Amino acid sequence: MGRTQPSYTSAIDREMEKFERILRRASPNLLPVLERAKGKIRYFQNASYDEELSPIEIVFLSLLSELEEECKND
Repeated sequence: MGRTQPSYTSAIDREMEKFERILRRASPNLLPVLERAKGKIRYFQNASYDEELSPIEIVFLSLLSELEEECKND
């Protein structure tokens, strides 16, 4: 049985919090990228409703999308 939507959302939020803690210690200059990627989380979560994606995969997709946009703007 799959996760409920609130459970899945909470799991994604926990992954984002984990990334944030790590970046604060290791690479604080990437925190703005993570912050902008947070705005894309729900988009990818909604787009993947019929796929079997883990919360970490949703986080990676949002980060990749944000990095791609940043590279386009440079």
